[in-house]
Amino acid sequence: METFTPPRPMIASPGFAREREAALADLASVIRNGEIDPPLMPLVRAFAGVPSCYTIQSCYGHFVHSGQPDTHNTKRLPADAPPYRKVVYRIAYMAFCIEESRRGHLLCQDLRAIARLDPDYIQFGSADWFWERTANTYAIQVSPARFLTEDSCSIHMDEAFILQEVRDLLFSELMRLARNHTSQGR
Repeated sequence: METFTPPRPMIASPGFAREREAALADLASVIRNGEIDPPLMPLVRAFAGVPSCYTIQSCYGHFVHSGQPDTHNTKRLPADAPPYRKVVYRIAYMAFCIEESRRGHLLCQDLRAIARLDPDYIQFGSADWFWERTANTYAIQVSPARFLTEDSCSIHMDEAFILQEVRDLLFSELMRLARNHTSQGR
């Protein structure tokens, strides 16, 4: 997200329930059209059960290199890749619209806590172009901090392996968070 910024304060959004309902209705079409990276399908479905948010957009995080030129691949990096080889990393992220409510504030708090697990590679914030369309939109992403405002970056393979592990951690923590916020009715 080229306009990634620190998280904005939540504001009143009286249309949240209607917008969430419309987003969930559109989700079946988005899934049918293959617009969600397959590894993220369980996570997107899990967040559909969280009443204080809805997902807006996501990306699994793609590693593009000479051995894998497909910009949408979801394959893991080859274990035998030389560490000096360059990789183009297309950032992993999930963007949400979060309800301005007690439950929404708790969700934001938990997303911030995930970002604190590895601040060098996980960021939580707002993206201006999402916010301009819908208030209270936030994104959590995996990116080297020095590239946090970019959609993609060129890095060495050794750092790509780190990002792959951090990406896995992020999505695992997000699944835990979705289940927690669904099951406890937070």
